Amino acid sequence: MKQQTAAQADLVVLISSFSAINNVDGGTVASPTYADATEVEAALPTTVVAQLADGTTGTLTVQSWTDTDIYDASTDASYTFTVVVNLPADVDLNGQEATVEVVVAP
Repeated sequence: MKQQTAAQADLVVLISSFSAINNVDGGTVASPTYADATEVEAALPTTVVAQLADGTTGTLTVQSWTDTDIYDASTDASYTFTVVVNLPADVDLNGQEATVEVVVAP
């Protein structure tokens, strides 16, 4: 087996993008699917797929979701939730983020 140099051991793979996550149907104001952000977050994916700068893809485990727009089931809108992922030591987010839209219709 070929020995890794110290420089190779310090190399970091950059994330170039995340695969799109389909919008989530939040129901309607009169009949919302989710009462609050906690219910939304519980229904969101537990993994996301990242495209890496080296041309490969990787599946990352979701640590949590951040309610970016302050979800309100009583107001029709598209609400953004942003993922917080568990990153391996050799992977850098490179400024990329994965988001999903939860849409509450009128």
